[in-house]
Amino acid sequence: MSSTAPVPPARQIVPMRRLPGPPSVYGRPPSGVEYILIWICVALVAVAGAFAGWQFWHTDRIFSGVRVAGVPVGGETRASALLRLHRELTPYPLAPVYLELGPGSTEGGGAAGATVRRWALGAELLAPEADLEEAVKLAYHIGRQGGFFERIFSQWRAFSGRKTVWPEVVVSEGVVRQAVGNAAAEVRRPSRPAIQIGELSLPAQPGLDVDVAATAHEILAQVASGQSGTVPLQTYSTAPPASAAADQSQNSAGAGPSASSGGPGFSGGLTPPEPVVLRHEPSGTAFALDAAQLRKIMPGGDPGFLNEEALRFIVEGWANQVSFPAQDARLRFDDATSALTVLQQSRAGQRLNVDLTIEAVRRALTTDERTGTLPIISIAPAVDSSRLGELGIRELVASGTTYFSGSSRTRVYNIEVAAEKLVGVVVPPGGVFSFNSAIEAVSGANGFEDSAIIWGDRTAVGVGGGVCQVST
Repeated sequence: MSSTAPVPPARQIVPMRRLPGPPSVYGRPPSGVEYILIWICVALVAVAGAFAGWQFWHTDRIFSGVRVAGVPVGGETRASALLRLHRELTPYPLAPVYLELGPGSTEGGGAAGATVRRWALGAELLAPEADLEEAVKLAYHIGRQGGFFERIFSQWRAFSGRKTVWPEVVVSEGVVRQAVGNAAAEVRRPSRPAIQIGELSLPAQPGLDVDVAATAHEILAQVASGQSGTVPLQTYSTAPPASAAADQSQNSAGAGPSASSGGPGFSGGLTPPEPVVLRHEPSGTAFALDAAQLRKIMPGGDPGFLNEEALRFIVEGWANQVSFPAQDARLRFDDATSALTVLQQSRAGQRLNVDLTIEAVRRALTTDERTGTLPIISIAPAVDSSRLGELGIRELVASGTTYFSGSSRTRVYNIEVAAEKLVGVVVPPGGVFSFNSAIEAVSGANGFEDSAIIWGDRTAVGVGGGVCQVST
């Protein structure tokens, strides 16, 4: 009997099949267009985030790219921008103005070969004062006014460097008059009557004078334009006085006191009085009392009886035109090196002594020349930048620190503005420091904003909240 091994059953090999995967979110894989849309959405979210961050970072800062008179202040707070402008624009770089006396003027008479005379009036001479606080305020408002798209467009122009603020520049009229007077002193020429010396006859010669007021007005207008330019020196001829022979002929013809100028009784309709002229020779500044003004101050024609109230009113008007205060130097002290840095140059001031001017008018009315001296007095600065060694500043005496964390944005800004106004202030030996004088008016026009203040026994909203912390 034979046995055979059992044959295992044959295995059926079934091929594997790929099972369907889970369906995509869209029911199918995203297409190329959908991938592009997804990336566009991601980019928009990134741009929106960057834009929000840009706006947040500039919440209390000037938008990037803004300049004031060429100085970049973008990205800075208003207080830090103001401090930087004071440091870089003091003295203010005024565009030079040229005063010119051309060959066609009265002096040259248009003669061939007459030369042109020019005087340069720069920042050192005119001592301009720029309203930097208002310029910073205007710079801060760039990109914050108008509708949404208008603000965005303004911010883009600022970022691309196409937004520059030019501060308003003010020059004292008294300083300009003094500069014109210095030029006038070089060109003035007195008139001369006809003179007979034996057989030699010298003809009369007209004089030359300068209209200081008109020239100063033109210079101020040129400075206000912010552009460099040339202003003509306004001149005019003065008639020569009558010769002695002519005077004798007039007297022999019967010209009596009633025809004389300025004599008693001129208010009765006779010849008007000769003007009274007061002149300050160093600066060339001059003022005159014309016939109408003389009738007001001397209605009876007698110099001994003047209407002093009317005369004082006129003279005080002159004083307002030529007087300006002295400007003290502002300094920074380096405790490490004991060195002084001048932040603001000093400048002498001047004032017209009203009482002495009235006395000068009285004396001029009693003389034949009817002229006098204009008493302009120079005022030296208490802190002179050319005499720093006399101040005795050698070391840091004391310092103080105050904290204002948690203050509102406007309160922090007011503290910065008030503190900046004290930078570099020097109290001279024997001097008195006034906080109110240094800060000046606490008002919106002076750069302060509304914030929380203490009003009596309660808290209110008012201009300049935070200034009191600077004072204490």
